[in-house]
Amino acid sequence: MRVDILFSKYSEPDPERDLETIGNYFNYLSENIFPRRIKITGDKKLMAGFESVSLLLQERLLLYPETIRKQVEEIIKESQLGTILATVINLPEEELHYARIAERYGAFGVFILSLVGIKIRLAKEDFGLTRENLFKAKLALSRLAQIVKYASTIEVVDYDTSFYELREHYNPDLIQKSKVVALINILRISVDTLPDKQVGQIILERLDRLEKEVRKPKPRWGIILAGALALLGFLADLKGLFPGIYSDSYRTASQIVAVLYQDGSVLATKSKTLLLATASSDSPKNNSPPLQNAPDEIVIDLPQKKDEE
Repeated sequence: MRVDILFSKYSEPDPERDLETIGNYFNYLSENIFPRRIKITGDKKLMAGFESVSLLLQERLLLYPETIRKQVEEIIKESQLGTILATVINLPEEELHYARIAERYGAFGVFILSLVGIKIRLAKEDFGLTRENLFKAKLALSRLAQIVKYASTIEVVDYDTSFYELREHYNPDLIQKSKVVALINILRISVDTLPDKQVGQIILERLDRLEKEVRKPKPRWGIILAGALALLGFLADLKGLFPGIYSDSYRTASQIVAVLYQDGSVLATKSKTLLLATASSDSPKNNSPPLQNAPDEIVIDLPQKKDEE
């Protein structure tokens, strides 16, 4: 059982393969929980990765129906899987053994151990190592494995993979993420001054999602581009209604879209490199005309709408 491949930076994301691996991982954990004996066996290193695997699962499920994602989140929260597995990993085996005796034999077991000089101060509410809780954890892992197995059979459209098929002309890996984040922060400052706070809150929520995605080690550029274009269209409509209020915000949003287009364009990047090489050359023989850069912003011309009031 290997789950480290899920976090490898050398492999392309494959939602179907990842979900299948996560489902097998949950099955492995479930098979190594024995509620009657109050015992969890298996590789502790694999158990230690439960939290990271759960977070990765929630990220992979963003491409799937929302009902699946919500059900997974609810099962993990109600079963307290993270707490139970973390307890088993971090407590020494000797203390776990004493905890099993205390749970199996109750106060009588604690009394017997105290006679031989062993004092147990493990409260159930602190560690949760009871038959009932372990049974709930085992059941929750089995349910998660079945849900993930079902999700892996659903064919979803991952728009990010299409970018890499067009790498020869448009390569999102060329985009300077720091530039995009800087423009997002500039737009956030502009939105904070808008008079309509409700509209401003809607824009800020979408900016937070964009920035969170851009800062990831492996951003999903399909989501970023779609979100930026949707935000640009939203601000373009508001600018048509109230040109004096939303012009600055619209201009910054158009610059974000322009950066996503220009930096990802292989031709534009080559043109920049060639221009820099031409400018730094002192040779008078180079009389070729300079190449034009991509536009600094995307402009959407809309007919201005009159306020009915």
